[in-house]
Amino acid sequence: MDIKKLLDQAITALESEIETVREKPSSDVLFEGKRDKVSASENVNYKFESHQPAIRFAEEIKAMSGEKSWTVHPVSYEDKEIILQFPEDVGDSISELHVEWENDFILKRTLSEIVKLDGRKKSELDRLEHLFEPNGQAIPGPDEVDDDGMRNEAQLDAIRMSMNRRATFIWGPPGTGKTATLGYIIANYLKNGKKVLFASNTNRAVDVGLLSALDALQKIGLNISKNRITRFGEAALDAAELEPTLFSNQLEQTIRKRQEQAGEWIGLMERRKQALQSVEKRLRNGKQPTNNQELEMKLIEQKIKDAGGLEELEAKIEELSQVNDRAELWKKQLVATTLAKVCTSDLFHDLEFDAVVVDESSMANLPYMMVLAAHAKWHMVVVGDPMQLPPIALTNDRKSREFLEKDIFTTVSGADSSEALFRWHDEHPEFTAF
Repeated sequence: MDIKKLLDQAITALESEIETVREKPSSDVLFEGKRDKVSASENVNYKFESHQPAIRFAEEIKAMSGEKSWTVHPVSYEDKEIILQFPEDVGDSISELHVEWENDFILKRTLSEIVKLDGRKKSELDRLEHLFEPNGQAIPGPDEVDDDGMRNEAQLDAIRMSMNRRATFIWGPPGTGKTATLGYIIANYLKNGKKVLFASNTNRAVDVGLLSALDALQKIGLNISKNRITRFGEAALDAAELEPTLFSNQLEQTIRKRQEQAGEWIGLMERRKQALQSVEKRLRNGKQPTNNQELEMKLIEQKIKDAGGLEELEAKIEELSQVNDRAELWKKQLVATTLAKVCTSDLFHDLEFDAVVVDESSMANLPYMMVLAAHAKWHMVVVGDPMQLPPIALTNDRKSREFLEKDIFTTVSGADSSEALFRWHDEHPEFTAF
């Protein structure tokens, strides 16, 4: 497969989709929303029937009922039902809700990422080739993997394959243990010291996958600090296990610690300032510093010397007063987020992960998968069910629409039927698992 040609197709298709979306903001009227759940943060979820699946891709939605308006966030879209997260409790039900959202933000940022990829040298596009032209290339890995003793042979085969292949395609229909399997894949990567990016289409799917990984870590007895694991973005599930992993919470904790550290040094500098002012006042009045003042100055100067000197201390205070979000994200060993966040957040720019695991990948469009593959240094694990809903596009341009509605399984396999997909799997047991 010609990767350059694939990138050109992605650029053209995204430009066409953006043009379509810009013609008018998407809007809908939702009826009879029912209160679904109140979270610990006092946000409240409401469930509505919706026949516009594109709403699930909105970063935020303007919502209005009567005279009241809110900015709400989509939590999940399943079986023609959308769950929206409100910033407050507005009662047991909402009879009518007018919503409006723009879809071009994610598209524009994804296009920008694809353009960057298109400008790279041929040698730098190898990661995309590993995804779109898998050949079962082996990578040295563990001979044995850890699990809970409840995995069947097909699931164990998928876990082992993920540890030892550049690209692994895991095809799992509903109810076949796909989520538990990817949890053990992530846990085994972490056990082997690898840095992992886990992504999926929806916030709910990200939460479910991360909870599966946390459960797998516990089952195999691997103790990793929650500060090394982060849930980047908006969590959809109100699960106590997720709270310590939320990136926003971790940043707040880091800021508090830094402020505490900086406070000690700031206090020392303030003491120095006051002591100097007292000494200078006595000298202006023709008096020598008191013994206590001299002792105070000596103690302060010694503490400053122990801290590395005045310039070093000032640099420490400046450093502790700032938090670099990107540096904090890079410290994590496991990052769980949505595909859209990876494509839109500047924090992911040029970050590399030893392994990238994508769930619900059969519902992700090819540009998304290209961007994710570019972050995968050694392993790319594609998990999904090509028999489920494919990606969705709005453009009326036939070629662009066909490209954006292709899923990664049928693209790589070249299959045009379920029989052809099964045949592809049977012919490539070195990198496919069912």
